[in-house]
Amino acid sequence: MGRYRGCDNCRKWKKKPKCSLCARKNLPCEGVGKQRFKFKHQSSSLSGIADQQLAALPRIARSPSNDASRLVNSIIGLFEARHPGHNLSAIIRTSTVQHIGHSPALDASLTALVSIVDSLAPTGSSRLPLSQPSNRPLQKYTSALGTLRESLGDPSMCYQRHTLLAVFVLSFCHMWMVDGGDQSPGHMDGLAHFVPAVMDRKLEAEDQFADDALKLAAIQLLRSSVFNSNIQIYPWIFKVFDTTAQPRQPTPGPTHVSKTKKPLWPFDLYCLDISVYLMIPQLLRRPRENMKTIELIYYMVKDSYPRCVKHMKPTHNQTTQDRLKHGAFMKVIQVEAQSLHVAIGLTFNAFLRAFCCDSDDVPLADDRITFCADAIELAEQSKSQLPLSAHHVPLSTIAAWCVAEDESSSKARLRQLLEEYRSSYAMVHVLHSAPYWREAPEKLSREIPWFPKYNGDRRRKGAGRGNMSNDGLDSEMYEYCCIL
Repeated sequence: MGRYRGCDNCRKWKKKPKCSLCARKNLPCEGVGKQRFKFKHQSSSLSGIADQQLAALPRIARSPSNDASRLVNSIIGLFEARHPGHNLSAIIRTSTVQHIGHSPALDASLTALVSIVDSLAPTGSSRLPLSQPSNRPLQKYTSALGTLRESLGDPSMCYQRHTLLAVFVLSFCHMWMVDGGDQSPGHMDGLAHFVPAVMDRKLEAEDQFADDALKLAAIQLLRSSVFNSNIQIYPWIFKVFDTTAQPRQPTPGPTHVSKTKKPLWPFDLYCLDISVYLMIPQLLRRPRENMKTIELIYYMVKDSYPRCVKHMKPTHNQTTQDRLKHGAFMKVIQVEAQSLHVAIGLTFNAFLRAFCCDSDDVPLADDRITFCADAIELAEQSKSQLPLSAHHVPLSTIAAWCVAEDESSSKARLRQLLEEYRSSYAMVHVLHSAPYWREAPEKLSREIPWFPKYNGDRRRKGAGRGNMSNDGLDSEMYEYCCIL
């Protein structure tokens, strides 16, 4: 058997001594300098002769046969990246690979996505998201927009899940290509109208790809609707996740069991039922009339949060194959779970302390301190997942910064962490949504120079405590809405 030195990516792509991904992103090649294979009784002299003979052989560069094959190879390489900050699992699902070549719009959007990811700044860079002053990502994005327009104009392709996923991917590309402060609406409004239309027609058989495409788009709209009240997600979003608009007590989720493998994780890492997250936009905009529900969900968060923290670093044994296959994706999921718990906990804690006079403020104040400390620790630990992953970490960091004591060391550290996350995908999403975030605390744009201001009429002048604005929103909640 021959021998080889290098990390798994290097081995698969036959790159020596570093794979292109490791070299381009300045990432360490795991296993460099480590001999993987060796003849059982091979002498050093014989191995040297064999190496010389191999070096003398002509090297034939083999390229994929067509554009679709090259795109598949690029996508697979990004899915196999061990570094969660450059792994596409944070954006799309692996079921997408099997559908490359079936839709011009999807292929063009994925090509633009790969071009943008390839040009992202290396981990730890202080530069803005796109590290290279190259026109290639913009050219690919513009070309993908043209291809999407053609597909939308074709009745046979307009309402396919391929087209829906193409719109979702281009919404991601738009966030990187356009400055968030220019108040560009992006693709969210179009996506909000497109998803219900695709659901109503049901032109395709339901499979894993169709389910992934629909849920990715729905989750993106759910996140955007928290900022932008003009994006309507009810009631169709409950159909996407096959749930109701009622919160249920958290219960352990099904374990992922294989006949030959151990479970990859022992419980549902999200801990809370999806129906809880679907209710968040409504609760944030009308907290006073939903205070009982807010109190219920807050104590659900407190109940499930310790389990979430405990399993951030799973203690159960995994096979080497499991760790290689699910390592990057599992890190992303675990960080999302804890950051959402912290963000929701801090916000609802602020509501309860402000609006519920009969609540004991001492435990709530202690909870706030605990959540703020955990937000700092989580943001510190998750910096290694930048730029693509660490989803929702800016949400918990902003929430903690809004409620932390003024002039405290915690508030200063949280402010510094916001700067460090400025060029991450999660923060880019926040900056694009901020111009439509009517309920944002004013101190965000006042004290953070690069945080965009709300572009509309923030509130009705003269609205007193407990009054409702013209559109029915509680005017007092502006000072306490610290979650995105």
